[in-house]
Amino acid sequence: MNENEKTEKPTHTFFTFDEMELPALSFEPKSIFVAPLNWGLGHATRSADVVLRLKKQYPEASIILGSDGVAACWLRQRFPELRLIELPGYRIRYPRNDAFMMAMLRSAPALLRAIIKEHHALRRIIREHSIDLVISDNRFGLWSRHCTTVIITHQLRLLPPKRRDTLLMSIVNRLNRWFISRHDRCWVPDFAEFPGLAGILSHPEKPYPNVDYIGPLSRFRWVEPDFEIRQPPELLCIVSGPEPQREIFLNLLLEQLKEMETSAVVVAGTPGKSADTELPAHIKLYPNLPDEELLALMKTCRLVISRSGYSTIMDAYFAECRTAFVPTPGQSEQEYLAQLFRQRGLAICQSQSEMDIREFVVCSL
Repeated sequence: MNENEKTEKPTHTFFTFDEMELPALSFEPKSIFVAPLNWGLGHATRSADVVLRLKKQYPEASIILGSDGVAACWLRQRFPELRLIELPGYRIRYPRNDAFMMAMLRSAPALLRAIIKEHHALRRIIREHSIDLVISDNRFGLWSRHCTTVIITHQLRLLPPKRRDTLLMSIVNRLNRWFISRHDRCWVPDFAEFPGLAGILSHPEKPYPNVDYIGPLSRFRWVEPDFEIRQPPELLCIVSGPEPQREIFLNLLLEQLKEMETSAVVVAGTPGKSADTELPAHIKLYPNLPDEELLALMKTCRLVISRSGYSTIMDAYFAECRTAFVPTPGQSEQEYLAQLFRQRGLAICQSQSEMDIREFVVCSL
């Protein structure tokens, strides 16, 4: 990003959020297994929208959740009445630098083993709980010939990092297409008309035969809009994503906020943990916040600073808030989405190495 790109001011905010039902099935499911990927909190939070829609569309069906790590912790807090089954974790860590693709290549054998383990675990879960519908949010091993399976993903096309081998990405995209094709349906949380929210990520040149566009997903769809924020902060910083980049981003935010007098609320994205860091009075740090409070903060603060992960983008779209994006270094999907929304006048964006919160504040005036 050059200096001109970094300082551009958003010209308008997001548009309306249409309510759409999940695609109709050819049968009435009796037992549903919903399993989001543990890759930060985004897949878990947007799966809340799916679970609540399923409850509305199939009130007689029993719903069982599956995940691991912080995603499982968040789901337990959000749906204490539902059973949750621990699944094998992918346990992939982002690199501390921007060498994302090389880190993924090194992790490929472990990732493949985890996918195989969860595929075998699904057989047992289907048998023991009489599952007739599996809905997987980006967990690629959860397909089966013994029941209907659906995968939720906006990544129908994966983008190569800058200066990387496009031949390698062609192979990766073929593998991605193979995994998606194992499922009966693929639900894409975006609009069918290009560019939607995800641009070329969710609208590949070569279409998939089993795709349904279901519209954006957001946990905020079900929140009553009556939570009152008595003293809205000027800034709301939402930290998300896998380690160690989540912690790196959090520390960078806190370091810069300490040098300012701007009021800020920081949500660390660590449900189930305490936030015992000593901070100046103008900074409030929380491990996690209830949906209704987080939505109210997004709607009333001057600016939301966050990663440009797709789940965060869908939440910001729903909240219609002013947003500043700091993509995870080396994460080509987030870099693309940040630039897409900057070009459309919907967000400010900076790279993590050049992040300057004071500049964000000036651009949001």
